[in-house]
Amino acid sequence: MNDMSGLQAFEIMAIAAVGNNLITYLINEMHFSLAHSANIVTNFVGTIFLIALLGGYLSDSFLGTFSTILIFALLELSVSSSTHLIITFTYVLINSSE
Repeated sequence: MNDMSGLQAFEIMAIAAVGNNLITYLINEMHFSLAHSANIVTNFVGTIFLIALLGGYLSDSFLGTFSTILIFALLELSVSSSTHLIITFTYVLINSSE
């Protein structure tokens, strides 16, 4: 057993933990049904694995490891930042109208 198998085990445990927390959030806070919540989490986990395959293909075939990590890190940063800004401005607009 090498170091990568241990790393992969922790990655799978993290995805499982996020999935469990996401189902709890969707059911309790968003008031989705169990079936709808499970469908959302399944789509989320499937997307994670497909993006990992895409990143591996791009890394091995075209870009190299460092370039692929840099591109996907910048993509994640831009999406996270824009999502945070949209949520923040929406919250401010909703609370300012009261």
